[in-house]
Amino acid sequence: MYFDCAEIDAFWKTLEPAWNVRPMLIKRPFSKPFVDPQEFLGFLQRWGDEGRNGQRMIGVHMIDADVLPRGEDDTLEAFERRIADRWPRDWYLYLSDGVQQYDGSIWERAIQIIKPALRRQGGLPAGGMMLDLFYGKYKATPTGIHLDSSDNLAFVVRGPKRLIFWPPDRFTVKLSSPPQNPSHQQSLTGKYGDYLDGATVIDGEAGDVIYWPKEYWHISSSDNWSGMVTLPIWWNASPAKIARAMVPRVLDLQGESRIYDMNVDDVVSTASTLPPSLERMVATAKSQVTARLDSTARIAWAKFVTAYAFSTPPAPRAAVEVTDRTRVRVSHPIVSVDLGRAAAVIACGQQMLTPCRPLMSVVSDMRTGSEHVVSDLAKKVSGAEPDAGDQLRQMVGQLVAFRALEVSN
Repeated sequence: MYFDCAEIDAFWKTLEPAWNVRPMLIKRPFSKPFVDPQEFLGFLQRWGDEGRNGQRMIGVHMIDADVLPRGEDDTLEAFERRIADRWPRDWYLYLSDGVQQYDGSIWERAIQIIKPALRRQGGLPAGGMMLDLFYGKYKATPTGIHLDSSDNLAFVVRGPKRLIFWPPDRFTVKLSSPPQNPSHQQSLTGKYGDYLDGATVIDGEAGDVIYWPKEYWHISSSDNWSGMVTLPIWWNASPAKIARAMVPRVLDLQGESRIYDMNVDDVVSTASTLPPSLERMVATAKSQVTARLDSTARIAWAKFVTAYAFSTPPAPRAAVEVTDRTRVRVSHPIVSVDLGRAAAVIACGQQMLTPCRPLMSVVSDMRTGSEHVVSDLAKKVSGAEPDAGDQLRQMVGQLVAFRALEVSN
């Protein structure tokens, strides 16, 4: 356990009066940082590398000016000093696809903190959760005054961090109706200075936590460099959201590029009948949906639940060597899905496939908190298949990488 359980209990007791009511600042509730500055810098360096390598869309003017974090920037302050002269404008970063993809340990910390809220709500947030990152030096959030449909916990890494809040009824006009992104809507102004009367202004320092409930208008403003990692929680969502996410996983359509033959002087006839190549592709899609939808849905659901509703699973650890003497402890739930000729083993939002279906009985014995020696687990599948032992050790190694198992010797 990373955090002290007594600190987590005290944190939620402090936050309870404000939950779903108003924004709140909680001063340094944990003796350990949720993210320390060096970890935060590591996230930024990975993001910068992805931008320079073309793996992430980043303004080419920032790349040309060399104002992205580099590996040789030893600290956040060192990066900020390096670009001070070459970048006099606002510098703003919103990383919204989950920093847990860079280091899964931050996901484990988030799970430890958020579990009391999940128990209180009686279930997982249907819209999922994420770990977002904000960093920069800017006069105001570029999107202006805005609101989100998520409850939010913000863990300040570099401060002071100023957030300004208004109640849901303060700005009634929204940018679009219905909005293009229902989880994020903007007011029609970024001039927050004209609306400070009646606003709640919160200044957080490193180690502090800032909470605000869904649909509270807010904006960030900072004359200094500041950074935070936020945990947005979307409690309500239609099952259609998960169902739509399944469709790309169901279909595996391949085909050669070609031109569609047609008589340009007889468009009506051509438009009335599918060309044979497209007709064959539609038939393939139908058969794949029929054959794969049920198992795809079960796997997608198991990944969503074992990730505790995090939309992006945590980054796996490096592989470890597993022998018959290896002892492991189950840290997070592990489930299996029968696929007929194979089985999917799922934990922490990650999955592996194995042709050794007898391993499903081993998975059923791997309950959270239990400890196992690999040689004892191997006895359960002894003689089931010629390479069952090898398949078992491979599965254990994968589950350690997924973070579901901890090696205890």
